[in-house]
Amino acid sequence: AFPVIAAASNGKPEAALCAAAEFGKGRAVIYGHPNYLKSNDSLGVLLLNAVRWTITVKQPFVGCKDVNLGTFLQAQGLESEVIDGPLLGQTLNRYDVVIADVQNLTEEAEGQAVQNYIKRGGGFIAAMTGWAFSQTSDGKTLNLAHGLRKALMPIGIAFTTESSAFAAD
Repeated sequence: AFPVIAAASNGKPEAALCAAAEFGKGRAVIYGHPNYLKSNDSLGVLLLNAVRWTITVKQPFVGCKDVNLGTFLQAQGLESEVIDGPLLGQTLNRYDVVIADVQNLTEEAEGQAVQNYIKRGGGFIAAMTGWAFSQTSDGKTLNLAHGLRKALMPIGIAFTTESSAFAAD
């Protein structure tokens, strides 16, 4: 696992805002905020580079869960469709790459299905705001209740409740 984007303080990286890892035959990229899954300006370039890094085929079929990227991906020559319902094996296996806002993914079965998908060669790109999880999940604790977080730990990446703040001089 390695940081893709890191926040720094005093010239030293302190927190990964985006991390990536290879696991089995697949690859995963996670972002610490869902705004990274937008297609405007440089964020679109960053997202497209993440898609390119995770793919193992020339023309990937992309599944989009709780993100509005269809028009952007089509403009980039990528076929995609919206994923309705949970991220489970049969659904995941339809796609070469899955891009998802995973803020509300709490089921361990979904987390395990995503881990298996990546291990078998799938590309997975996800984002959530870890520090807001307790607010968006009726007070649940991220470390205990987020199914994907637990499943990503063996891969070497995870969402956390930490945030970065910068003081303007």
